[in-house]
Amino acid sequence: MASWKAQLTHSRLDAICIQETHVGSTDAADKLTMQWNNFGEADILPLKKKGNSANALDYRPIALLNSAYKIFAQVISLRLQPLLVSTIGAQQQGFVPGRTLEDSIALFQRTLARQQRDPTLPLAASAAVICLDIKKAYDSMERAHLFCTMEAMGFPTAFVTLIERMHQDTSVQFVVNGIRSNRLPQTSGIRQGCPLAPSLFILGMEPLLTTLHAGAREHGIMFQDGHASHPLICNAHVDDTAIYLQRLSSLPWILRHLQDYGDMSGLHIQLQKSFGICLNTFHTPKVVHGIPFVSGPDRRRYLGIQVGLGSLSDANWSLCYQSIEERLRLANIKPLHQPARAIILRAIVHPKIAFLATYLQPSDHWISRLEALIFRFWWRGSTVALPGKLPTYIAKSHLSKPTRQDGWGLPDVRRIAQQQALRRFVRLVHSPDGWAHAIALSGLQLP
Repeated sequence: MASWKAQLTHSRLDAICIQETHVGSTDAADKLTMQWNNFGEADILPLKKKGNSANALDYRPIALLNSAYKIFAQVISLRLQPLLVSTIGAQQQGFVPGRTLEDSIALFQRTLARQQRDPTLPLAASAAVICLDIKKAYDSMERAHLFCTMEAMGFPTAFVTLIERMHQDTSVQFVVNGIRSNRLPQTSGIRQGCPLAPSLFILGMEPLLTTLHAGAREHGIMFQDGHASHPLICNAHVDDTAIYLQRLSSLPWILRHLQDYGDMSGLHIQLQKSFGICLNTFHTPKVVHGIPFVSGPDRRRYLGIQVGLGSLSDANWSLCYQSIEERLRLANIKPLHQPARAIILRAIVHPKIAFLATYLQPSDHWISRLEALIFRFWWRGSTVALPGKLPTYIAKSHLSKPTRQDGWGLPDVRRIAQQQALRRFVRLVHSPDGWAHAIALSGLQLP
């Protein structure tokens, strides 16, 4: 019966489509032609990152593309992704199937664990990590560089030609306060919002990472995994690139290659927005070859976490607490009943704790503070401590039970942290990469 109904429904729909096309064939053809002709158009909505700057570079451009184009590009992207595993080197972790953000952060954490104080070692001979900032990465890449790179990597000519045609005659129109600008030709860069954009960008980055990796044994940091040693000089998560140097004297060699790559690809490094960390804590350089260095209690953001010298746990959990508190305060502008508060807590608190606990386990101090914030918000709709104790007629253990077990589903901070630590441990232990195995056995502290 269901099959017969489905066939009848499809027949009716086909008849309707045929009738509409026949009656308004000219209109239908015009609309279909317009869809294809608009593949190259995009509306740009600039969203400010922070503050109220008059500098256009302080705004994040959000591109709205033709829906038919995005469907077509998604089909191409799904066909391309399986090839990236064998095409993209191990130095790139972003948007390659089987590789994750965890891999990049794990390598970064393992490198920071090598920090030591050695007065006998000069600054030039000290190890360091450099985090690079690429200026307007997606918008700046030269398309000719991308197409030549794809041809050199062995992609079929027909496929490269298809990608070229998808980037021909592209234009953008800015939409600000409801007012549209004139259409402007876009002659460089990868299209923001395109499903293909991440894959194309990492293909364009591959010549740089391959060139740097060729000098890994001479300039990179050596890691010992059992009887084998592995050099590490660069690791990238899309455009967030970290350079690992055994000696700071190798930095000019890195900068020369970055300049050559920038001249070729259009991707230039912003030295002032990049930063470095010297792993010899005896030295506290402020700037080395134009790159500011982090020293003492200073912290900088890399891949979503605060990095620097010394212990990073308190700095990260402090910011996590402040962020959760601010978002809960914003969510509580309108009066909320307790079921709505529980939903908001699950939506805001759980993802933040799960992400950070994957890399840094919270201390009992931060677990207690976060639990107090959660229960305070749920009971009283407040993020600040008020006089008097919270009600106790519903046990905290019951409040943290999942809703399917007749609980309220409030985030259990300690349990989330333990689950994330165990999940990461299991993943790293089963990884075929010897580095990840060593991190799991020596660098990860399970609660």
